[in-house]
Amino acid sequence: MKLFAVEDRKTYQGSTAQLKRAVLDVAIFEINKFTELKVWYTQSKTGNKITDFTIHWSTGKQVANATERQLTLLREVHDEVERNLFEYMSLKDINDVERARKYIIQVKKINAKVKGDLSSEEAKNLIFEIKLLYEQLQSLLENDGKTRDTSVYFDWLQD
Repeated sequence: MKLFAVEDRKTYQGSTAQLKRAVLDVAIFEINKFTELKVWYTQSKTGNKITDFTIHWSTGKQVANATERQLTLLREVHDEVERNLFEYMSLKDINDVERARKYIIQVKKINAKVKGDLSSEEAKNLIFEIKLLYEQLQSLLENDGKTRDTSVYFDWLQD
């Protein structure tokens, strides 16, 4: 047995269970724990004797990155909120100003995430969240009697 440099160890030659427990299982556990790989093994038998081990591995599920369209949409909503910052901060009701401030902070936090690596699913969730925040900000403006032409941004609210 010339496997894993254990040929000089008499205990492994007599017991395949010890080889599996002390060598294979430990190595596979560490690979699975410390790498992105998923490793496992199968054994083949001839009669009652294990004749070989087959090592299998996988890189796991592929995660799709956010599309450029998703990232662009997130940036556009953020930029629109930035352009109208003065309008949000000049609302008549102080409670509405405070709500607007909280919504704007959340929009900025979402924009900070756009600069990192996002999966498509994460981007989808952020788009839903940022659209909701934008709608809430627009609602605050409407309640204050300010109206704006948002027909340009119709697609934001429909996608």
